[in-house]
Amino acid sequence: MAALFLLIAAVVLRRSGLEPWFAPEVLGDARLTALTLSGTIGVALLAIVAGWLPWNRPARGHAAWSRSSRRTRWVGSIACSWLAACVLGFGWFDLVRARLGDWILLDEVVTIAPAIIALLIGWWAHEPFARHHAVRQARVGFVLMQARVFLPLLLVPVGAILAAQEVVDLVMPANGAVGEFIGIGVAICVLLLAPALVIPVLSTAPLPAVGGFDERVRALFANNRVSLRSVRLWNTGGTMMNGLALGLLPWCRWVLLTDALVDGLQPQETLAVAGHEAGHFRHRHAAWLAGACIGSVGCTSVGIGALFEWSAPILPESAWVEWVATGLMIAIVIGFFGVVSRNCERQADAFAVRSLSRGESVTPEAVDAMRHALATVAYANGISPTRPSFRHGSIEDRRRRLALLVGRSIHALPIDREMRMIKALIAAALLVTGASVVLESMSPATGLPSSVEHLRMIPATEMRP
Repeated sequence: MAALFLLIAAVVLRRSGLEPWFAPEVLGDARLTALTLSGTIGVALLAIVAGWLPWNRPARGHAAWSRSSRRTRWVGSIACSWLAACVLGFGWFDLVRARLGDWILLDEVVTIAPAIIALLIGWWAHEPFARHHAVRQARVGFVLMQARVFLPLLLVPVGAILAAQEVVDLVMPANGAVGEFIGIGVAICVLLLAPALVIPVLSTAPLPAVGGFDERVRALFANNRVSLRSVRLWNTGGTMMNGLALGLLPWCRWVLLTDALVDGLQPQETLAVAGHEAGHFRHRHAAWLAGACIGSVGCTSVGIGALFEWSAPILPESAWVEWVATGLMIAIVIGFFGVVSRNCERQADAFAVRSLSRGESVTPEAVDAMRHALATVAYANGISPTRPSFRHGSIEDRRRRLALLVGRSIHALPIDREMRMIKALIAAALLVTGASVVLESMSPATGLPSSVEHLRMIPATEMRP
């Protein structure tokens, strides 16, 4: 769902005033609509055609199912990325808002609808492969289950945040500092409470009590001093094998273990996955990832703003300079986020084997449980063990790193030292960001330069004839 997050970010950026490359009038309504739909719904329809090829038919077994799983993920990624480009580059959001008006969430929902339809078509095309693999559901039921599994995780909290901010904008005076601070505060509150909005939408149930499994899972979290609301069984109709940690606040966070995970793994391996999710909570990875985004955006803005101030006399008179600067900032932020995210996953893996180890050193049994769980989850989800993932790295690399932990002291794992360095870097970036905000707030009264504001205004004032 990283591409869906990119699409949501594009809509938010466009709402905040970032100008598109071309105004919607350049292409015209009909051409812009055709361009948008061809890269979203059109790409999804090609996935159906690909499933008709002889070597891709469901009867080909696990290899065909794995290819179909990757194809379905690619459909979602291409559709969401293409729609994000249409929003930022060609003014698709402007066209929708011009036709519908600025209703609360309505224009945003219609804007992203082509990508959601593409996702539904992709799941529809994948259903025959899932039926041959493991799933026993009617086609419509399978598509609805996939939508219920994946879409609420991002759309519910983002929709709640956007709706709350739009309500604040309607109530508070336009362009008022008080309204701006209230909007930010409301967004933070909704974000913190988002898991409580998501859980009722998902299909969850208590963990099975067979063999005291539920008690062992709760004991794992209690022994590691990880507070949370509950550990729940996530009903996905057998379509996904994974675990998920939701929330930041101890009284408003949950761990979800899917039905396929609990049914398909040995109890010790399922405990390893639960320990992985406990590691995310124990080390506050969600907060540090948010800090990495905020800090990298702030530092990059300051750096690019300073560069613009220094090179303003020689910059070309073109609005494209603003887009180049924005693209550079996005690339740096995404790259840094990926590095932090992959290290968070490795630390959570290490936390899992530490939780299952008895004594003062990591035991081979604990490492074997986590390594086997990673391999099984990858196989069940059609993920190539050697293929690297932007946020998680490759399964094979994570398994290799786990094997190196056998016999090490549980109090001195290498990844913990690496994460301390990364957290120090994030903290420094947040300090720089905070200092730049303070200086910019002082600039009207003291004459101090505002680098970020200067970056934003260059194309509109200094660079245009």
